[in-house]
Amino acid sequence: MPLKGLLKLIKDLLIRLAVIIGIITLGLYWGRLFEAILTLVAILQFELACRQHWLNKLRDEPSFAIYASKQDNNSIYLEITNVSTAPAYLVRVSRVLHNGVPLPPEEWTQHIKTPWIACLAPSRGGTLAIISKDFYDKYFRERGGVLEVSYVNKYSEWKSLLVSLHELTPIIHMPVGKQPGFLLSLADYIMMLKALTFLYKLKQK
Repeated sequence: MPLKGLLKLIKDLLIRLAVIIGIITLGLYWGRLFEAILTLVAILQFELACRQHWLNKLRDEPSFAIYASKQDNNSIYLEITNVSTAPAYLVRVSRVLHNGVPLPPEEWTQHIKTPWIACLAPSRGGTLAIISKDFYDKYFRERGGVLEVSYVNKYSEWKSLLVSLHELTPIIHMPVGKQPGFLLSLADYIMMLKALTFLYKLKQK
């Protein structure tokens, strides 16, 4: 982890410790230590419920496998398969990014055919996109091109994932998001810091 990331981790850890110490200190000052501890317990219980809900939704999120092949007309065909137990709806390529910058729709829609997949049920597949050879050579052959694939999950939430191509091998980047919980993340940060310290000591041997 870069030094900047490590410093941010330590800062977030100290902020959470300061909040806990502050609540306990106020409880001692006002003679309400028991109420202060109950407040911390209530906050942690609420955060545990939020995290459990987040984990349940994450479990119900669809996941995909994407395959690329070159056909006789030299076009690149991308096939997508739902490898999870949750359905996905309205699946298609929604944007094309080049070096992190979205291309105008009129620039890429002429070269990429991307049919709507109304419902991609578990273990089912379909054609995600057909990319012309010239467009693939210009933007995807080691040139920083990325496809953004959008879909709707079972909770009617719009989601997206990113697909890059390396020598006709699709690489899927699925953002997971940060786990909820301000005080609860204190344990996560401590575990991360311990793991980083262990790796640093291992590297010094």
